[in-house]
Amino acid sequence: MSMGRQRQYRDSVKAGLLVMKTEAELNSLARRRRWRRKLRTALLAIVATAALFWGAVDLVGVPIENLLSVLQVVVIGVLATIILALLPAALLIYLRKKYRKDDATRSP
Repeated sequence: MSMGRQRQYRDSVKAGLLVMKTEAELNSLARRRRWRRKLRTALLAIVATAALFWGAVDLVGVPIENLLSVLQVVVIGVLATIILALLPAALLIYLRKKYRKDDATRSP
């Protein structure tokens, strides 16, 4: 029994519930937890960024035009990095699929 399953079983026993969950239910719960954790991380990042912008404008007195121009440069840089990373990734995926097909046709 895996550590996660042991913990869930132990929690069920503590609560007086002796109901074992199926593998599909456990996988579904794990997927929901991962999705919730990713969503929470993204929301916290957005809130932190907004707080930094507010602090820069309100507390420090940086003009909002300056912040927006820097934000524009950063967004363009991130998009350029993503696009440049897609090219080798697409090449690797293509080569992997090509060689898998070649290996499958060679096998008796």
